[in-house]
Amino acid sequence: MSSALLVMDVQRAVVDIVDDGSGYLPRLRRAIDGARAADIPVIYVVIALRPGFPEVGPRNRALTAVARAGLHVEGDPGTEIHPDVAPRPGEVVVTKRRASAFSGSDLDVVLRAHGIDSLVLTGIATSAVVL
Repeated sequence: MSSALLVMDVQRAVVDIVDDGSGYLPRLRRAIDGARAADIPVIYVVIALRPGFPEVGPRNRALTAVARAGLHVEGDPGTEIHPDVAPRPGEVVVTKRRASAFSGSDLDVVLRAHGIDSLVLTGIATSAVVL
């Protein structure tokens, strides 16, 4: 059995909106450091939509709202992983085009390639990504 820690949606724009000063980022940093110390892979998942939002259909209300607000555009500084929990060189960063970490990404391919069958999930806006 092989495990991985998924760090999902901990991007600058999301942290700026959601973090209430509760100390989440330092706690997440400790979890990441603990996983690394235990040789558990840390895999990051981010949402990034292409300029012009070609992957957002009119029936997808959640992503339409994101597009209207101009959020999560590929290359925008807000889509970067927060520097307090940034990946090390060589750690995998999966880009998703939907709320789900699996739909519209290659996360499944990465997990299967590394024989990972057990996940520890973490993130700052996990209601959609965990579901």
